Amino acid sequence: MSHSTEPVIITSTGPVIGKAEGCSAAFLGIPFGKAGRFLPPEPVGWSQVRECFSFGAAPPQPNYRNKKQPGQVFSLVGDEDCLNLNVWTADLDPAEPLPVVVLVYGGAFQAGSNAFPDFRGDRFMGREKMVVVSVNYRVGVLGFLELGHIYGEAYAGSGNNGIRDLLLAFDWVYENIRAFGGDPDRITLAGISAGAKAIGSLITLPQIQQRCHSVIMESGAMQAFRSVETAQKQADRFLSRFPAGTDLRTLPTEKVVEEQGEFCSRDGNTCFFGPVLTAPFAPDWKERWEKGERFTGAAIIGCGRHELIPLASKPDFPLEAETVADDLFGTNGTIAKAMAAERLAQGMDTVTAWEPVLSDFMYRYYSDGLAKKLSAEGNRVYCYSFEYGLANHGMGYAYLMRSLDYGGVSLSGDKLAEAGAVADFMRSQVWRFVETGAPDPALWPAYDGARKMIFDACPHMEERPEDTLSGFPDEVYAL
Repeated sequence: MSHSTEPVIITSTGPVIGKAEGCSAAFLGIPFGKAGRFLPPEPVGWSQVRECFSFGAAPPQPNYRNKKQPGQVFSLVGDEDCLNLNVWTADLDPAEPLPVVVLVYGGAFQAGSNAFPDFRGDRFMGREKMVVVSVNYRVGVLGFLELGHIYGEAYAGSGNNGIRDLLLAFDWVYENIRAFGGDPDRITLAGISAGAKAIGSLITLPQIQQRCHSVIMESGAMQAFRSVETAQKQADRFLSRFPAGTDLRTLPTEKVVEEQGEFCSRDGNTCFFGPVLTAPFAPDWKERWEKGERFTGAAIIGCGRHELIPLASKPDFPLEAETVADDLFGTNGTIAKAMAAERLAQGMDTVTAWEPVLSDFMYRYYSDGLAKKLSAEGNRVYCYSFEYGLANHGMGYAYLMRSLDYGGVSLSGDKLAEAGAVADFMRSQVWRFVETGAPDPALWPAYDGARKMIFDACPHMEERPEDTLSGFPDEVYAL
């Protein structure tokens, strides 16, 4: 493409050139920071026009997601120089600034990339007038391993480096998004799974108020925090896999990430990493929250009805259930096992007994709890349960991106039309929320502790004051 026909934007870090895409423009792989291994990110800058025509590097991660399959050969995906973001805009020079959505990917804090198809801004916006940004953050060992007790003060808080990456990215967006046609006073943060949990941790910070005014969170709330003690024990567990004297700071990236893949090669690996109750977070964040030192704004919060049904339905799950519970929840696994045992004693089969325990303890209980908390404090909250099809983890977000083949399901004919109608209704309500701060009130009224939108074949509202199992700790994982 000729540079003379492509848009050039002057940002606070340097000029960038993007590519025209129909009636919109895309700027891909814009660097927003750089970081040494296990160290906080620092801003970057340049003086010459930077071509932003293709996606930047993904964060280092294994070539497989979640559990490694038998016979699968490891290879490294990504690069440590991965702090980049993408911007899609419907109009670089709108009459009025456009609403902005910042997408935060999931992946158990172990995997993910802003270049994955379901984090493409053009897919999210469709033909709507908005600006969409997708951001990278470090994942796994390189983003969430707490090493201050091993390598000294310079590495204290390394367990939150992925979160620090997001904060720096949000700073960049807030400072520069007007140049792309966006309104810095109408920024929505949207995330799925670990992305939602990251947002859930960030809204405990009062300074995030300037960076966003609404959130969309699927399958994640504030449950991912872990104590410094838990984070240090997890780091010790990981380091014990290497020969004595190994220095993770100098080990080749490939070796670190390959061992991470082996460390996480279990069905219950989802909570192995996450934000730590150290800077930028305060150990007394709950007390600060009650005093008003936190985000306030509008929120869409929801989950799939049967989040972990694929796990509970595995043929070998009955033999591994207690091990999975211990891996997922750490010492809190005893609560999950006792609850499942009680349900089994009532005559339920393994799937019926365990699936709600896993789904609710991991996701639904915490999402409902956050919705109730925010609503009770006077925020506009819109709660939902995605119940179409298998209704498992991530399916609601996939439909929001109109990925109707989620999980490899092939739809055709009337079922494809039906699924498309569910997705289109969901998208229309979320778009309206992004634009105005609320879905259509006639179709989706605000949450009051009970009213939920049910996304099934015929989306509708239901009163569900108690929609999950209860009795879990505030933090889902502890060692």
